[in-house]
Amino acid sequence: MNRSLSVVPGPRLGSGRQRTTPPDRARLARAYVIEALAAVAANLLTLSIFFFTSVRFGWSLWQNLMLSAAMGALYTLSALSAHPLTQRFGRTGPLTGCFVCMAVATLLAAVIPTPVVVTTVLLINIALGTVCWPILETLVCAGHIQPQELTRRVSIYNLVWAGISVAVVAVNGLVIEHWPAGVFVVSVLACGGAGLIAWFGDVDVAPGGKAPELPSGRKADPEPQLLHQRLTALWLARVSVPAMYVVTFALAAMMPLLPLVQSYRPAMQTVLCSVWLAVRWGAFLALGATTFWHTRPRLLLGAAVAMLVALFMITIRPSYVLGFNGTAWLMDLAMMLAGQVVLGLATGLIYTCSLHFGMALSEGSTEHGGYHEALIGLGMTLGPAAGLVTQWYWPGNHRMAIGAVAGLLGVTIVMAAAAAMVFRARASSPRALQSQPAG
Repeated sequence: MNRSLSVVPGPRLGSGRQRTTPPDRARLARAYVIEALAAVAANLLTLSIFFFTSVRFGWSLWQNLMLSAAMGALYTLSALSAHPLTQRFGRTGPLTGCFVCMAVATLLAAVIPTPVVVTTVLLINIALGTVCWPILETLVCAGHIQPQELTRRVSIYNLVWAGISVAVVAVNGLVIEHWPAGVFVVSVLACGGAGLIAWFGDVDVAPGGKAPELPSGRKADPEPQLLHQRLTALWLARVSVPAMYVVTFALAAMMPLLPLVQSYRPAMQTVLCSVWLAVRWGAFLALGATTFWHTRPRLLLGAAVAMLVALFMITIRPSYVLGFNGTAWLMDLAMMLAGQVVLGLATGLIYTCSLHFGMALSEGSTEHGGYHEALIGLGMTLGPAAGLVTQWYWPGNHRMAIGAVAGLLGVTIVMAAAAAMVFRARASSPRALQSQPAG
């Protein structure tokens, strides 16, 4: 990446702080609006589309898992293409082109909502939409900015798309029930609006090709201990982020077909299954207002373990395990909601740490944003694929699919623990101790 966010040095007051210019604040605001519109389409056509396929097409578990795994594979490949595209064409062109093409493709699904057309449109959207996210992350996070400013921008970025996720998924069941074409019509409007703002809104960074220098005239290197903590967190995140999407996208395909969820109307199903999204939004809000997690990278390991617990809490009915009948659905509902709370807290921590530490070390590089999104795609592929393999041998067996996803998640937890031990050993090695500043 040759350009970065337009942040200029502030007055030399001895603190070395920077300020964001008013034009840059306006540009950031427009970037956040594009992000919000992109999140509307993304949630309608990815995370909550499985309610549509289950209700309108009558798809079974293996069909939902197949679609989810295919989306993940395309997501991974597309995320890695964002950096080469921006190097060749800049940011505005690819961003606008992707949104316009998504709007045109989705319009076809609104007119001809058959399974083949809808599936094709969904795959086109995931391929094009994924290119946009690393670019948006760069527009928000790029530049030599202070850690507090980076935390603030990442927090706003997370709150925007996560808040949209809660609203879109919660009301999507109502739309599916009463206006199925609305899923695609709203997506067309969102993509079209995002494309117009990207083209006419001057959301790219100031021209010039170079990031402004810090007031000292050179880039400030972090202290060795802080750098070690950031690197530890980044590598733990690189294991935890795929694990997070192993769980969430396997659940996205499974939850509409869980017996407890199917006992409700579609309008209530999506409300019930959006609880973890609301908790995740609250986690983003809390983490954005605090910094204690900046120096505690191993919290990511605890979050990964919590996701494994949450997976079982959401999908396994206590009444089935204990053999209860009658009003046992209350117990099942309480367990499912509690599991979503745990899942929301864990995913909020993992996502925030991954984006924050990655952008802090790369100074908002589109390349890192692409790696971040590619890790998401890897999890989106592996989780549903693990469940899909079980459906080949045990069709319709949810418990086998859950077990496969849990086993895959267990492997990633072991990998995260190994990474934490390696970095701890490096930090305590004689060479690392000698590199610490004196006094």
